[in-house]
Amino acid sequence: MSIHKLVSFFGVICYNLHMRCDKGFTFIEILCVLAIMAIISGMAMPDINRWLDRETVESSARQITAAIRKTRQVAMTHGKDMKLELYSNGRYTIREYDVTKPSLETEQLSARLDDISSTFPDDLYNIEVVGFNAYGRPTGGGGTIKLRAGQEWVEVSVLPVTGRVKVYR
Repeated sequence: MSIHKLVSFFGVICYNLHMRCDKGFTFIEILCVLAIMAIISGMAMPDINRWLDRETVESSARQITAAIRKTRQVAMTHGKDMKLELYSNGRYTIREYDVTKPSLETEQLSARLDDISSTFPDDLYNIEVVGFNAYGRPTGGGGTIKLRAGQEWVEVSVLPVTGRVKVYR
């Protein structure tokens, strides 16, 4: 009787002595692998959530910084007072102080943000306003917008005299 070597798909060497050489995994083996994967992914989940929170606040800070700089640039280019209206739900609008004119841009910040707070003055309708005059100086002084998601936060500040926008982590 000769011994034949059979190599299965996964590289396991089987000897055919009237024995079965099954290709594949048993149900128990698959369950063990899934349990190990679940444990490893459970350990990594807090890091993934923290990374998502950090990316959320950083991208929102870049977005609101670009909008503030655009508001200042449009004010200086057109020689008109311009404002950025920041709503508590994360929406913001760039427009002239004359509310009868249409807005130039309306955007929404990420829905993952837990808190958006500001030290800028409110207008009559409880909307934070970041305004610039025709010379690019902030109207009503500078201020800070704080964005928070989970444990991560970022502050976007407009300096009172120059109108320069800075981001603090």
